[in-house]
Amino acid sequence: MSATQPSPLSLSAQIGRLIPAVSEIEQQRSCDKAALERANTQRAERLKEAWQLRQKKYRDEVLAIVRAHQGLKTLEVARLSHHERSLTLLLLKELETSKQIRNTGSAKVARWEAV
Repeated sequence: MSATQPSPLSLSAQIGRLIPAVSEIEQQRSCDKAALERANTQRAERLKEAWQLRQKKYRDEVLAIVRAHQGLKTLEVARLSHHERSLTLLLLKELETSKQIRNTGSAKVARWEAV
């Protein structure tokens, strides 16, 4: 061993080897974190698109049922479409807002007709 080089077992030599290794690990973690964030963002976008397609499909089904069976109650439309009443009511309200169907009757006994 020379006087200018520390022993490989000395604390300063071990620290000297650890600093680049820690830096490399931190860089890898930041890359992994960025990749995970991108993957999560892409997954969220795909889920949103799938939900929008499903909603459009359900809305089209409900509209077809109302056109085929004028004057149905919300629960009857829900049973024919095989969806929950709350989802069916939401879709019916959206269709009513877009002026494709109208609600005839009271709030308790709503009947739906195609426009």
